[in-house]
Amino acid sequence: MAIDFEIPAEAKAVRERVRQWVEDECRPAEKAMEDGADFKETLDALRVKARAQGLWCPFIPQEYGGMGLGPLANALVQMELGESYLGALSMNTQGPDDATMLTLLEHGTDYQKEKFLKPLLNGEKRICYSMTE
Repeated sequence: MAIDFEIPAEAKAVRERVRQWVEDECRPAEKAMEDGADFKETLDALRVKARAQGLWCPFIPQEYGGMGLGPLANALVQMELGESYLGALSMNTQGPDDATMLTLLEHGTDYQKEKFLKPLLNGEKRICYSMTE
């Protein structure tokens, strides 16, 4: 039996949608910042647009406000977002926040989800950690 390596139509569609997002929104925002626009204001505006278009937290289940994508579609989305340094940030899918959100979703208590996960999902907080050898 042959293995089917064809990418499903839904995954192709979301990849194209995100590719267009990067071209239409992220790249012009990068240019604006090169011309002196404020990073925080620029990112905040991108995030408002992304959420309004349903382009938010691709790997997070829809019931938590994300796109609910599976691993293949999410990988395709991440590849497209990597074409812009604002890509992942614009859709709240940057590390280390992404892994922390998934960990809290799977293993967090109700308290931890309310206190820590909710602000991460909303893009209000970021995760920071320190590591040594």
